[in-house]
Amino acid sequence: MTPPGRLYLLRVCSAPLLLLLGLLLALPPEAQGLPGVSISPSATGTAYHNPQKHFAPGTLKPAAHLIGDPSTQNSLRWRANTDRAFLRHGFSLSNNSLLVPTSGLYFVYSQVVFSGEGCFPKATP
Repeated sequence: MTPPGRLYLLRVCSAPLLLLLGLLLALPPEAQGLPGVSISPSATGTAYHNPQKHFAPGTLKPAAHLIGDPSTQNSLRWRANTDRAFLRHGFSLSNNSLLVPTSGLYFVYSQVVFSGEGCFPKATP
């Protein structure tokens, strides 16, 4: 049981210190520096749902989204193969460390979620 009065991380639940790295195809291909790739305005609806169809092999940016393992106590262990976690285009996870495949500019996002069974009652005098 968690001691009262202390902020305590009970479990890391969907806690992505998560590395949606690169631009994750959010920018137009020209802005990502993809040579010779352009999407016509009529194809943008299709490209949004399945962007990989319109890119030449090797032009997609590396990306990762890791989730903390809630079953691990007293330390943080990353998972990349469950829920919405993933490793793409060269990223790998080794000994709880994210291995970056190429040098460059990456965006790192973090979210921490605290969860528990409820609030502690107020102390009575």
